[in-house]
Amino acid sequence: MGNASFWWITARASGVAGYLLLTASMVAGVFLHSRLMQRMASPVARMEWHKMLAILGLALVGLHGVALYMDKFIPFTWAQMILPQPGPYRALWVGFGIVAMWLMILVSVTAGLRKHMKASTWKGIHFASYAVFLAATVHGLMSGTDSGLPWMLGIYILSTALVVGVAARRFLSGPNAPLKRRRAARRPVHVEHVPAPQPVHVDMPESVTAVVHEPVTQVVAEPVTQARPPAQAADPLPPLQPRHPAHVPNDDDMGATQVFEMPSVVTDR
Repeated sequence: MGNASFWWITARASGVAGYLLLTASMVAGVFLHSRLMQRMASPVARMEWHKMLAILGLALVGLHGVALYMDKFIPFTWAQMILPQPGPYRALWVGFGIVAMWLMILVSVTAGLRKHMKASTWKGIHFASYAVFLAATVHGLMSGTDSGLPWMLGIYILSTALVVGVAARRFLSGPNAPLKRRRAARRPVHVEHVPAPQPVHVDMPESVTAVVHEPVTQVVAEPVTQARPPAQAADPLPPLQPRHPAHVPNDDDMGATQVFEMPSVVTDR
């Protein structure tokens, strides 16, 4: 096998493999939040699969172009490989492949810049993946040398049906919610009936009940017109009795009984 045959086989194989990886990447991107994918892997793993498929597909597209340039059976120039322009082989359909390549590069590069871009801008660029798939399909059908073979036609038909099906499901049904949220939304909520609290009857005297249930219409504070009487003073002490001078005996009373009159004792205070 000569060098020409090697590069020609490489160009055909890389083109078909890149198309299949492009299809797989798009399907994985649509089903990132589907029930099946949620059961299969974690969110980080699902996103890594999507990125890996896209990067491998882009690498094989690059290899496809290099192999076509290296194969001298059709003399392509580097300018004809990177820009749509008249060329030696089906320039219009080759141009579709070049446009698909540049769009694929744009989507892959901006995919990692999501945190630095507006959500609407990032989403609009990411939706260009459908244009990539459409341009790649037209390029392969109209310029591929194996497009007339049954197995290659089957790949194009199945890939197109799969991408159209998942795209229709996405745009018609809306973005898929996470599995736990969807289950929670569909699960009926059972609310138990709680009876209203019954009033508690307390037996109370009629006087208290009348006072409690009697509505208060107006409360007016009456001014104090009469001063409080002063507190009753304690009974005054009785006056002290004057002391009587003691009888001093003189000479005449000598020998007689001496009588001394003592002051009276106050007992009532």
